[in-house]
Amino acid sequence: MIANESYSTFVDDLQKETREALRKRPTQATVAYFEGKTFMVGTERYTISSQEAASIVSYLYDNDYTDEKGNILSAYHNDMEKGTLAPLSKKLQPISEQVHRLIQGIFDPSALEGMVEDGNDKAEVVNEKLNENASKEEFKRLWAEINHRYVYTVHYDSEELIKKSVAAIDNDLTVTPLKYVVTTGQQGEGTDFDSRVETRRQEMREVSTSNVPYDLVGDIARGATLTRRTVVRILKGILPARLLLFKNNPEEFIRKVIKIIKEQKATMIVEHISYNRTEQTYDTDIFTQEKSRQTVDKAYPAKKHILDYVFTDSQGERKFAEDMDSAAEVCVYAMKCQRAKCAIMK
Repeated sequence: MIANESYSTFVDDLQKETREALRKRPTQATVAYFEGKTFMVGTERYTISSQEAASIVSYLYDNDYTDEKGNILSAYHNDMEKGTLAPLSKKLQPISEQVHRLIQGIFDPSALEGMVEDGNDKAEVVNEKLNENASKEEFKRLWAEINHRYVYTVHYDSEELIKKSVAAIDNDLTVTPLKYVVTTGQQGEGTDFDSRVETRRQEMREVSTSNVPYDLVGDIARGATLTRRTVVRILKGILPARLLLFKNNPEEFIRKVIKIIKEQKATMIVEHISYNRTEQTYDTDIFTQEKSRQTVDKAYPAKKHILDYVFTDSQGERKFAEDMDSAAEVCVYAMKCQRAKCAIMK
């Protein structure tokens, strides 16, 4: 694993790119947003015309689903949830489902997944097979060293988990007491409801005890993935003062105890994990089995990579691939990028 930038630099660059993407993302139902959108209707490709886009915008505004600027209003969300959306015009009825997915895509981009193509989309390229770099002896030797499959096992003692969880709860658990506001006042003279309240006083009071029933042991057992017996032993082991915190704020108590126990479990897994090499190996087809494709602007035509293109999600990743190509000490590399994760063979 190789990184060519500090974590803080990576975070800053990623945040800048995210802000830029959000800035460009449509937030209003306008003619420009709908016009040119392409999708499949049955087996036919369909592109929304400018007149149809204007008709969709009018439909939303006429039914009080948008304001004058095209912002989606709560009325649309409410009708969509109840299944009572106003019908589209007769000419738009055949594409009604796709139109509403486009509308939903303004506030929920996931609604457009696998559906929308932009009429101005750029050409795509695909990585389908390894190139001649994968035949280099240097890559073959490296791959033979790192392509083994491993299995991992985790051994930890329940007694150790109970002991560490008890100590962590005693040391770290804090629970905010539930509070409520009591407002008292005195009504002025008169019998009508509009008479002014002449005096008003507020005070904050803590809830002494919650009367809401909870399955304390069961909730913690489910949240921390433990047996009820183990949870009982942990609760019996903590200080009485810590256990009493449950009465004043049960939900926060349960949530924080689960968090503390899971942290202890995670620490123990790291301390007790072991990897064992098996006789099985990975084949080089793991680099091509997804047959991933990307637009040209995000596909870097690499020179020393084992695939023709490196697909990048950020400028940092693209710069990294460029550095690999220009580095004299690198003869071949493989780079698989998924957001911030890159696997490099150098």
